[in-house]
Amino acid sequence: MGRDSAKKAGSAGSQGEPSDLLPPPDKVAAARIKDALVRFRPPHVFLVDDDSDTIEILSGFLDGEGYDVRAFDAGGPALEAMARLRPEVALIDVLLPDMNGLDVVAQGRRISPGTVFIVITGHTTVDSLLVAIRQGVDDYLTKPFASLDTVRLVVRNAVQKNILASQLEMQATVTGTILRLGEQSCVGDSRDSFFGMVRSVFQTLLGATAVLSLYRNKQRLACHVDAICPLGPEASARLEAFASDRFGLDAASATFVKRVNVVESRSGSPAAERLGTMVALVVAGLEGPEALLVVAHQEAEAFSEVAVRTAEALANNVSIIVQRQYLGATHEQRLIVDLLHHLKDGVVVFDREFRVRYVNPKALQVLGLADRSPLEEVSAALSKIDPTLAAPRTPTAFSSALQKQVAATVGGEERFFDVEAYSFLTPAKVAYRMVLFRDVTHLRKEKAKIERLAKQLRAVNEELQRRNSRLEAAIKELDSFAYIASHDLQEPFKHIEIFANFLETDLGKTKEIPEEVVFHLDQIRQNVDVARTVLADLRTLSKVTRTKNPYREVSLTDLVEEVLGRFNWTIETTHASVVVSELPVVECDPIKLKEVFHNLVSNALKYFDAERPQIEIFSAIEDNRTVVTVKDNGIGIDPKFHQYVFEACRRIPFKEGTRGSGLGLAIAKKIVEEHGGEIWVESELGKGSSFRFTLPR
Repeated sequence: MGRDSAKKAGSAGSQGEPSDLLPPPDKVAAARIKDALVRFRPPHVFLVDDDSDTIEILSGFLDGEGYDVRAFDAGGPALEAMARLRPEVALIDVLLPDMNGLDVVAQGRRISPGTVFIVITGHTTVDSLLVAIRQGVDDYLTKPFASLDTVRLVVRNAVQKNILASQLEMQATVTGTILRLGEQSCVGDSRDSFFGMVRSVFQTLLGATAVLSLYRNKQRLACHVDAICPLGPEASARLEAFASDRFGLDAASATFVKRVNVVESRSGSPAAERLGTMVALVVAGLEGPEALLVVAHQEAEAFSEVAVRTAEALANNVSIIVQRQYLGATHEQRLIVDLLHHLKDGVVVFDREFRVRYVNPKALQVLGLADRSPLEEVSAALSKIDPTLAAPRTPTAFSSALQKQVAATVGGEERFFDVEAYSFLTPAKVAYRMVLFRDVTHLRKEKAKIERLAKQLRAVNEELQRRNSRLEAAIKELDSFAYIASHDLQEPFKHIEIFANFLETDLGKTKEIPEEVVFHLDQIRQNVDVARTVLADLRTLSKVTRTKNPYREVSLTDLVEEVLGRFNWTIETTHASVVVSELPVVECDPIKLKEVFHNLVSNALKYFDAERPQIEIFSAIEDNRTVVTVKDNGIGIDPKFHQYVFEACRRIPFKEGTRGSGLGLAIAKKIVEEHGGEIWVESELGKGSSFRFTLPR
């Protein structure tokens, strides 16, 4: 029905029914009609694991990769959320507190068939993998993770697989819908059933909470809403207001024939109180906007971009069908050309004798043919991909549907195609068979590349493990040598000291000992003390490497107070000032961490020039790590020595009279690095020193 006829019919309408509910086209800004503000959601990734560390690591990593990560510590809550969100990928631990992970996969496959399921397991065998595959598992990851790069590759491959499957499914839905809609009349009483089918398709295509259609039906403006659960008053009002605004109507004054139908009420599904996302899709008639579809969802970022773009393409095709019905067009080939010419998939249509009746530009491009190639060449090229696509094997082949992936050589290069084929009837009841195919060679190459990289990564990891094993053995042997050597050398130095004492005693019995001899004996004893200190520190350094103490949560404030207790006499005699700020609780090896504070406090009390030592111990949070600082007012360290102040047995010039082994800071560095942190010094001569080290949070 055209605009003029609508006006004439409206003038004879009953009172209260507006004669023309649609505004003139020039009063409706195209930009306003097409304004569909929607934030496309990133791919949903479910993490189902009762290990908080695994959840924390994977959530942070995958969130940084641009995925919308939802974490669950049990299978039940994950399945409930899966029914609502339909994630692209689900990573599920095999061992969960409430149910087996494989049972979660089996139930999840029924709830969300399009989801790619990946199990996380600490051990894998051939039998366990076969069981997992039978229950619907697509891939697996093993703990501990060899590398987060492996996780990235597995998840990205799963998302790409999901997107490709979704695109093929949506394309099939769109194509089938276009053909079914073409068989229906868009005039008179059948408009309600026509747009009822349109609403149903868009609800299925986008997984929407509600779909509203606003269109002319005779002299009235029909407003229908299909929803998967009852809509609350606020959601219903907002939906109507959004539609009225996009259609250029005043929601308060517009007269609707309004019907709301709950089409798929899910058991226990509450009413939708609010709608977070709305997308406006315009159906254009011959004289401007003919109808409006509003697709809504409770979630703020509910729709993927590919789904919305497909929906927009379908809305355009619905417009073509509406315009065709107004023009009264009946020619089948024109309908096919109008609807399929711009599809991104290759399309070839056969009649019952398997003669090519239509081929779109994308099909010519994929088959490596020039524009306007003879249809016989199209059939021959399609036969090279798969002979069954262009020639029947049995009398029933024409009407049978198929979906598969095939490999073929096109243009001297091996290519891979996803293929679908099925028959359909035109509005004139003429039967045709449609073949749709998509070149997925780049996806196969990408997958093969990922598999090669994964294989190379495994080989590199194995080589690194072998080298690490050899390195660990060498380090253990070296540590054992250092420990034994430091222990066995104690006895010779003990005898040196004893015989020095004997020598001094014997000389004193016969005559007065010369001052020079006394000095030399003193030097022997002092150097024996230094040697003993070095040996003790060597033994400590060896123990740091050899000993693996359990980590536990410790208050650094309490730990520092315990260490300061060792220096009570020194602090009193030097009148030192020690200020300790409130320090955090960290997970660490408290026995080893005491050695770090012991060495830093000992140096601060030993190397000072001022009237009395002043020591400050405090902490801060920087870049998600704890930074502890031990600051003193000592003699300071020349910046040129900073680079090797933490090297073992490397002593730098200090004030005369101070002695040390040169191992204290090396021990501190070893312990801090074992905790996953780093240590450094900030100092200048005469301006004190600030030793700073980090601990992961």
